[in-house]
Amino acid sequence: MLRFYRTKIKKEYKIAFVITFLITMLIHFYKIANTLPNHDSILNYYADQNVLASGRWALSLACGISSFYDLPWINGLLSCAFIALTVVVIVALFKLKNPVVIGLIGALLAASPATTETFFFLYTADGYMIAMFLAALAVYFSRMEETRFSRLILSGVCICVSCGIYQAYVSFALLLAVCYFIDDLLQDNHSKQACLKWVLRQVIIYIVSLAVYYVIWKLCMQLGGIAANNYLGIAEVGKISFGLLARGLLNSIKATILYFLQWNILAHGLTPYNALNIVFLIAAAVGLLISCVKSGIFKRKWAFGLMLLCLIAIAPFASIWCFTSDLVIYRAIMHQSLILVFILIVLLYERWAKNIAKNAVCILMILITMNNALMANIGYFYLNISYERTYADGMEMVMRIRDFRKEFDFEKIAFVGSRVCEVKYDVFDPVTNEMQIIGNIYPFAGGIDKTMLFDSEHTTEFLKITFDLNGLDLDSLNMEQRNELLNTEEVMAMGCWPADDSVAVIGDMLVIKLSDKPEEAVGITTGMSQQIT
Repeated sequence: MLRFYRTKIKKEYKIAFVITFLITMLIHFYKIANTLPNHDSILNYYADQNVLASGRWALSLACGISSFYDLPWINGLLSCAFIALTVVVIVALFKLKNPVVIGLIGALLAASPATTETFFFLYTADGYMIAMFLAALAVYFSRMEETRFSRLILSGVCICVSCGIYQAYVSFALLLAVCYFIDDLLQDNHSKQACLKWVLRQVIIYIVSLAVYYVIWKLCMQLGGIAANNYLGIAEVGKISFGLLARGLLNSIKATILYFLQWNILAHGLTPYNALNIVFLIAAAVGLLISCVKSGIFKRKWAFGLMLLCLIAIAPFASIWCFTSDLVIYRAIMHQSLILVFILIVLLYERWAKNIAKNAVCILMILITMNNALMANIGYFYLNISYERTYADGMEMVMRIRDFRKEFDFEKIAFVGSRVCEVKYDVFDPVTNEMQIIGNIYPFAGGIDKTMLFDSEHTTEFLKITFDLNGLDLDSLNMEQRNELLNTEEVMAMGCWPADDSVAVIGDMLVIKLSDKPEEAVGITTGMSQQIT
């Protein structure tokens, strides 16, 4: 094995792996070396990730490598390793040699907002990074010069399994293929006929592999007696109409714009994230123009036309699941593919620009990476604050429960109401008439809450895992019964947590009122939180 490492593995692959692994560790060490859970982590301290209803029939297998426990250090190390392996595949695909370019690619991928939000849900991060690695392998196995049938089959298998882990990484494969094709067209490596054959092969591979994915999903649900849930329109997959396609195109363009430029630029001015992305978009346009002029692609009309089609396809491919349902809302975690646009521009400047332009873009990418890394650690800081608030909330609840047990005889506890909208950072604040500040600035704020005890399900699980409640029954009521209890006169007269009168004994049950809002009013259903990511 050592001999194979020394003689068979290229130097640039070693550089790619080591640099990317170390940079990823440095950026995300705060999260990897600490327990910084979010709302879904509470429900996934131990979970088999068998979420067939959401179409992720391979997620359990991928996450099982690190066990079904939420182990930040283990999941984090494996995630860093698969991010590094993904960069190795990208380096091999584009045949890169320059260690500076390789390091930039690794840093961009490690620090992307999608990677950060994925690390918020670290219990599945290693599985998701495996999906990204498989998506990159799919493109490598079906590259232009590769025509062996066995490799094309492998490419389809990689796409199918990647989609079975997390559907969003189909976009990673699509955009990586687009970037690879643009680079190849500019270099004029292949004839028109070869390029068209490659495009046809790609169409066949993706159609067949996604069809196989869909059949496997339906078979798994049939065998397991499970129905598809309608979270983000999963149940509507396969129902295509012209109107849906038109709306999907508009939604994909909107989602892509929001990735680069969040709407807060109109209300709150430029943030570093928006400012750097504006500079990047200008640099991207200049880089494309330089590449087109230097490569002479304008003279090859067919190649220039194909390149334009590739550029047009970026937004639809990055948000491809917008075409399956109107309910799909893209978050940072689903847009890992868009970091490939940054990587493409780095490659174009490396291949076609003069040294002064290369250095300028290098500095820009370093600034973007540093800002993204800073945002990641600010996000982890907020996760830490959220956990401390949650623990304090939980401790106060336990103290009040113990005080009430001294005076009253009860064995059941009910948490009623939902304050999910009150604790989220990424929602509109009617008091200040603006977005909460963290949701306004950071593209991954959807994974952070002020406190994680915002409904019965999360409060129950956190108290069970963290504190000793001496056998008290916290699961005595279902959601409908809790909402009925919320509408009774006794509970309506109570204050909301943490008011002094937010805890009361009613009959044989201790009731803790979290909010006046019923759970279904804000879209929270039992078990749904496991599908959030």
